[in-house]
Amino acid sequence: MEADGYRAMKKLLAVKPRVDAVFAANDPAAIGAMKAIWEAGLRVPDDIAVVGAGDIALGDLLRVPLSTVSWSRDQQGKEAARLLLDRIAPNPSADKFQSVVIPPQLIVRRSSGGPE
Repeated sequence: MEADGYRAMKKLLAVKPRVDAVFAANDPAAIGAMKAIWEAGLRVPDDIAVVGAGDIALGDLLRVPLSTVSWSRDQQGKEAARLLLDRIAPNPSADKFQSVVIPPQLIVRRSSGGPE
């Protein structure tokens, strides 16, 4: 995934006018994008801001700490278990298909211009 972010950022760097921010599909892709930005002699976030998703472990310890979108893994696990149990022992009042929204949280770090 990091390699995908790197390759995608290399293509974006060729676009004129140059982008000034990138929201990657996940944190590894965002890290790959940052590598391509640095390789091009540009600075994160001064030239291009970067945000990922998933809040990977140690994302705050990168050369430029990564801003990311996170969500409660505890709540995600509870909802997954509830949906599974509803399928195993069907609840007559439960819909056949259910949509669950777990509210995201933006964690602002230096890669998007957050505090040092």
